[in-house]
Amino acid sequence: MNRLIDLIHMKRLADRNVCLTKRMPHSWLTLLALLAVALLGLGSLSACSSSPTSDVAVPTATSGDIQITVDRTHYDTHTPVGVTVTNTSSNTYYALTGRSGCTFLQMQEYDTSKKTWVNVFGCATPNPIPLKISSKLSEPFTLAPNSPNDPNSWDPGLYRVALAYGTQADGSNANLYAYSPGFQIS
Repeated sequence: MNRLIDLIHMKRLADRNVCLTKRMPHSWLTLLALLAVALLGLGSLSACSSSPTSDVAVPTATSGDIQITVDRTHYDTHTPVGVTVTNTSSNTYYALTGRSGCTFLQMQEYDTSKKTWVNVFGCATPNPIPLKISSKLSEPFTLAPNSPNDPNSWDPGLYRVALAYGTQADGSNANLYAYSPGFQIS
């Protein structure tokens, strides 16, 4: 009788082992398939999450009599951009207001579809007046977040600050340009 119980018990174990053995390759294949899908999914997600400007080199600041610096290389969408304009020369220059934040500075965003820099964040009431950029001047400015979608937030992207200036006191010949280094907003 004990022998019969042992045989039945062994048969049940054998059936289980056979059953597990039959399922094991299937389980491993399922696990490998899930792993492959996960790896492919992560690869495609990382491709989707890359910045649209990742193929664009971040520009450096221009050199010349007028230099523009920013206080960071990366801003979040709600952080004001700190800008300093410095006239390193003994010359006096002039620039017109009515640009970003109604200053003489112009925020520009890189448009990846057009592959060019476009002016953003203008002045609601542009009434340009010439401003003097005196010799050896170093003046800080703060540009508060602003975008068409939200007046208190920047749109994410690659930006720079531009300044058109010239030597005429009325600002009419603003044919010289200074640019800040590029910076990311995200």
